[in-house]
Amino acid sequence: MVQVKLSRCSWGNTRMTAEGHADDATVCSAISAIMWGLAGMMHNYDGKPDVNTMKMQSGDFDIEITPSVVKSEQALYDNSFEFALVALSQIAKKYPEQIVID
Repeated sequence: MVQVKLSRCSWGNTRMTAEGHADDATVCSAISAIMWGLAGMMHNYDGKPDVNTMKMQSGDFDIEITPSVVKSEQALYDNSFEFALVALSQIAKKYPEQIVID
């Protein structure tokens, strides 16, 4: 089972983790694609957020950024994390035995 967490620390850092493995290869691929897409957005965006952590390994994804002082950039980062969360939540609705969102 994959456990996903999205958190925002009191000082403003945003972090998303996805740990574990799904038994279904399709579910595993979908989760990986979403997390890799989020990482790609954080890595390739021109305004590049300050990335504290970016671990992208099989069964162990961890992305953490510090807040931006530019409101429009922060809004884009927040929306990217929320999009990933919504996408992962859709998978969790269909495959609750494979992925849980905390």
